[in-house]
Amino acid sequence: ELLIVEQLQMNNVVDILKFSYGHNLVNLKRFCLHFIKSNYQKFCETSQMIHLENCPDLLLEIMMISLNL
Repeated sequence: ELLIVEQLQMNNVVDILKFSYGHNLVNLKRFCLHFIKSNYQKFCETSQMIHLENCPDLLLEIMMISLNL
């Protein structure tokens, strides 16, 4: 997981988030969500959100962290 975290960028965070969710990699998922929250404005300016259209649970989590819930 640490090797993946080091490669985390705006253009791959959604793919890594989906991978972590699908493989129950809790720490990696948590780091991805933290990365998104820390870069939320940039994240919203990219087309990454569209890649989550089939992942309503992850979209909800992103919405919740963006609102600090």
